[in-house]
Amino acid sequence: MSTLKVNKIESTTSGGNCIVNATNRFGRNVLANGAMRVSQRGTTVSSITGSGYHLVDTYRFVPSSIGAWSLTQDSESPTQFSKSYKFDCTTAESMSGNNGSRLRLIIRLEGNTLQGFNKGTADAKSFAISFWTKTNKAGTYVVRLTDQDNSRHCSGSYTVSSDEATNQTWVKREIVLPADTTGAFDDDNAKSAELEFIFGAGSDMTSGTMSTSWAATSDATSCGAQTVNLGDNTSNVFYLTGIQLETDRVTDFEHRSYAQDLQECKRYFQMIVDPSTDTYSDDKGRQPFMQG
Repeated sequence: MSTLKVNKIESTTSGGNCIVNATNRFGRNVLANGAMRVSQRGTTVSSITGSGYHLVDTYRFVPSSIGAWSLTQDSESPTQFSKSYKFDCTTAESMSGNNGSRLRLIIRLEGNTLQGFNKGTADAKSFAISFWTKTNKAGTYVVRLTDQDNSRHCSGSYTVSSDEATNQTWVKREIVLPADTTGAFDDDNAKSAELEFIFGAGSDMTSGTMSTSWAATSDATSCGAQTVNLGDNTSNVFYLTGIQLETDRVTDFEHRSYAQDLQECKRYFQMIVDPSTDTYSDDKGRQPFMQG
């Protein structure tokens, strides 16, 4: 094998040093199935009222006391993608009397995939989150990252404008949460963090000032900026795709082969054919925190 060693790289136009653009490095997205292409359980389910991994792999939908839902792995998507996760409210429910409820999509993350953030050290890095949304429900939504190892959290928000909602426009959202020099993620295959996309929250979750810097986990400070309840009307619909979590800053989405996406998802769940009956059964994988 040959080795290329250089002292510096110079620009051919200015004669000075030039910066190598390494933003498209492989493996920068720590999430599996960010493009929503793997959905081993099928392409649609209906009458969902309870929490679980109902459809698209690695995504746990949690409609805690907020309506009933139809979920779809949908072909509606921005130009660079082919699939999205669609949430369609089929039974509406207000937040009145549901003070402790939250409507969420959760991604659980192993500690060994998060070591590059250097959390809990002087060299800690920011958490750059990017994703694409399309919805007819205007208002402010919250994205929250929780450190399960050290009981800490940090939240950010984005706003869907009236024009975006009326025209149901695909928009790329970018949220960068600050670095945290307190509390390292465990370097193992247990659950160390959860990334939450919040679509509705009761007053118990919105009563305090939202933690936009890292702080001790608290319901009251989890999603104070949230103004939307996606479950308050059966006309409400929301599409989500292209989710990426990486260090420091947002870069272009890291497209992987379907084979790689599927293999990563099978770490947690896979459908197995019984040759004697030609029917499918499920193997829930090796990580208990991904079950239920």
